[in-house]
Amino acid sequence: MRETGARLLVADDNKVNRLLMQRSLELQGHRVEQAENGRVALAKLRAESFDLMLLDIEMPEMDGYGLLRHRS
Repeated sequence: MRETGARLLVADDNKVNRLLMQRSLELQGHRVEQAENGRVALAKLRAESFDLMLLDIEMPEMDGYGLLRHRS
């Protein structure tokens, strides 16, 4: 059986926000990974391929802007 939907990465330091976003996106047929900050998100991006990343701007250790600078 072929998988549908996109492979998404949700990066947010708020656990409730991550869980709500993941649940909503999975109900729409997407496969979702989570990261609790920009540093963890960057490690996941380097190790795996994602179709789209949804990220919070204000996160500890590495904020959303820092993550985007590293991915450029």
